[in-house]
Amino acid sequence: EDWHMDAVAIAGMALSSLVVLGLDSWLIMSLLWLLDFTIVTLAEGTSFYSYGWESQLLETGFLSIWLCDLPTQRWRDGNKPHFRGLFMDAEGPSPPSLAVLWLFRWLCARISIGAGLIKLRGGSCWKNKTCLYYHFETQPIPSPMSFIFHFLP
Repeated sequence: EDWHMDAVAIAGMALSSLVVLGLDSWLIMSLLWLLDFTIVTLAEGTSFYSYGWESQLLETGFLSIWLCDLPTQRWRDGNKPHFRGLFMDAEGPSPPSLAVLWLFRWLCARISIGAGLIKLRGGSCWKNKTCLYYHFETQPIPSPMSFIFHFLP
């Protein structure tokens, strides 16, 4: 039902707010990935989710889990909560593993190469150089500047 999707979206916004505030952990990132996976799974086959980058967003979210330390909450400096990882020293968060960083680089390379190959493989709009006539209108999250870019020569 629709209220299920609303609940998923609200939970995702609440958890994302925690991440923006710096209270990230592998548990929160895992829950965010699970919520995104839920949306992608439920919307599969609809026109809203038929572009192909949903899997790239899921992969990015999954890799983001491994950037976080395991959570243990410690209280320092009075009432300030401090989330720290199990394998972290008192100085701060431990650095991400090289394997995760290389997997992010590989993901970026695949996205860049894939974007170029789709143009080389080419539909008629790429060959005729007319794709930008509607490209900025059809993006899933258009920017406020899309209207202006659409009318540029």
